[in-house]
Amino acid sequence: MITADPLQSNHSSVITDERAGPIMTTVLMGYATKMGATREIAVAMGDVLRANGLQVTIADTEDLHDLGGWDAVVIGSAVYMSHWRSSAMALLERQAEEPVRIPIWLFQSGPFEPVPAGSSVGTPGKVARLARRLGASGPDHLRGQDRAGHCTGIPRPPNGGR
Repeated sequence: MITADPLQSNHSSVITDERAGPIMTTVLMGYATKMGATREIAVAMGDVLRANGLQVTIADTEDLHDLGGWDAVVIGSAVYMSHWRSSAMALLERQAEEPVRIPIWLFQSGPFEPVPAGSSVGTPGKVARLARRLGASGPDHLRGQDRAGHCTGIPRPPNGGR
C-alpha cells in the first residue's frame, strides 16, 4: 500500500510504500540567504528529511543551474523589501522555462513578525506566479531567527521524526 506521510506543512509529504519504504529518495534543499538564517532553516529541514530516510543535498541557489536530478526539490529564500534573493529568483525563472515533473516546495524566511498560517501576506507576486507555473507548493512563510539566534517555524514530522 502506498501512503502519504505529511511533514507538518500541509504542502509537503513523503510518499512511502509500506513494504519498500520511501519511494522519493533524493531531495534538493536549495536556499538563498543574506544573513544566514535561511541557510540554517534549510539545514534544519534537511536534518528532518534525513532522519526520515531521505538523501538530501543542501546547496546555495547561487551554485544551482537547474532542478533536474532529484526526486523532489525544496527552495527557500530570505525576503527583504518584499523581494526574494536574486539567485533564487533566477533559478526559478530558468526552471519555469523547462519545468520538471517532480514535487517542488517553496518557503521564504523573514521578517521575524508572525504571519498567519495559510496567509499569502508577504509573498512577492512574481514568486507566486512562478510557483503556479512550476506547480510548486508554497511558499510557506517561516520566521527565520528569533532574537536569541534560534531558528523558528521549522516544519517537523508529526511523530517527531521517529
